[in-house]
Amino acid sequence: MFALAPAVVLSMALSILFAVSADKLFVWQVIQQLFLPGIAIAACLSVLGFVLGHRIRERIEVTAQRLRIVRTPAIGRQRVISRSQAELTLFAIKPNVRSLGADILLMAHCRDGTTIPVAEGEPHGGQMHGIAQEVSTLMDVPLQPASVQMQ
Repeated sequence: MFALAPAVVLSMALSILFAVSADKLFVWQVIQQLFLPGIAIAACLSVLGFVLGHRIRERIEVTAQRLRIVRTPAIGRQRVISRSQAELTLFAIKPNVRSLGADILLMAHCRDGTTIPVAEGEPHGGQMHGIAQEVSTLMDVPLQPASVQMQ
C-alpha cells in the first residue's frame, strides 16, 4: 500500500492537469492557483508516508531454545523482545479487531503472566495457523487447542 501511494498521487495529478489544460485558459489559471499547492502537498506527504512505511519491519526468529522478535517502528528505535523456551507456557491464536478489519494474532503466554504478540495475520487461508503449529512444534511449547481451528 505504501509503495503505490506516490504513483497513484502522481497519476491523479497528471490526469487532472491534462483534463484541465484542454479547457479554457481561465479555468487553467484557477486550477493553478487553487489546486496545484494542494497537489504538491499531497505528493510530498505520500512520499513521506512511503518512506516511513518502508521503514516498518518485524523480524521473528524462532529456535528450539529461544523466541526473538525485532520490531522497527516508522519513527523510533528498534525494540527487541526475547524469551527462552523455559519462560513460555503456551502459544495461542486470538482475534484482533481493528478499524481496518479483523485480523488474528499469534500470542505467546509467559510464566510470569504476560502475553507477547508474536505475529499478526489474516484469518483466511490458514497461514497463521500453520506458522503457529510450526513455532509450537519447534519450541516444544503447546498451542492452545481451540485456537488451532480454521476460521
